[in-house]
Amino acid sequence: KANPAEVGRVRMRFSCELFEKQDVMGKADPFLRLMRLEDDGSMVEVAKTETVNKTLKPVWEEITVDIQALCEGDLNAPLVAEVYDEDGMTSSDLIGRFTTSLSELLSDRAVYDLQAMKKKKKSPGTVNCLACSRVAPDESRALTATGAELDRMAAGGLQLTAADPSMTRAVDVLLRARQLEKMDTFGK
Repeated sequence: KANPAEVGRVRMRFSCELFEKQDVMGKADPFLRLMRLEDDGSMVEVAKTETVNKTLKPVWEEITVDIQALCEGDLNAPLVAEVYDEDGMTSSDLIGRFTTSLSELLSDRAVYDLQAMKKKKKSPGTVNCLACSRVAPDESRALTATGAELDRMAAGGLQLTAADPSMTRAVDVLLRARQLEKMDTFGK
């Protein structure tokens, strides 16, 4: 089932607008789970955002996911995203879900209506895919590199082809941190 031609990693960033309060005591504490739909109908969680507290309009931090883990290399495989309201005392409450694919997420910025989990209830909100892009191979390699691999990259003059300057800076910081890690207290 896996397509070995579709490898690497993708970066995704989501936001949400909930139409009504989810908690009696406040607005909501939402987070998003992204799952791969298996052939038998079961779902496997492959990514989760952080919880953003007390808001109806969360903007989650960017998540980076391996393409093979996300969709086994099949860009058209169904993915299920669920938005939950985190409840520290009990299990989190499912607010709504939508179905998409990596191909759809990569194609353009998309807005999804959350499907309500209760019958005859209108959509509880929308989820926006603010960004979805492939991670350049050099970036992906640097993000998962060991210390020895970082040394080889630095020695070889790692060249990034990223259009995202923040990623280039992040990799540069990793390489500099590795160089500092190798220095003794006198800077040698």
